[in-house]
Amino acid sequence: MSSILHAIQDSRIFREGKIKELSLELSLLRQDLKNSVDRVNEVELRVSEAENSIKSFRTTLTGLQNVVHQLEARVEDAEERPRWSIIRTVEILEESEGPSLLG
Repeated sequence: MSSILHAIQDSRIFREGKIKELSLELSLLRQDLKNSVDRVNEVELRVSEAENSIKSFRTTLTGLQNVVHQLEARVEDAEERPRWSIIRTVEILEESEGPSLLG
């Protein structure tokens, strides 16, 4: 009978030891899970901030593209103006000289 009691006691001690081990492992897993959740939350926050920055950059880029197009039009206009003056000057001179010089 004492051997049965001794076996029961050994079994109980063994189970308690295993329960403590499992409890410790579970605690470590919970901590790892919490750390992972914290990292995921941080990544989500960074991604959200990056998306907001990208939206802002797109708006800025669109505005800058419009400015570039306006400046290109102004440059083209500024390059064409002297040609218009030359054409007007040539036309005026030809008309004032009369038809005999036109060939």
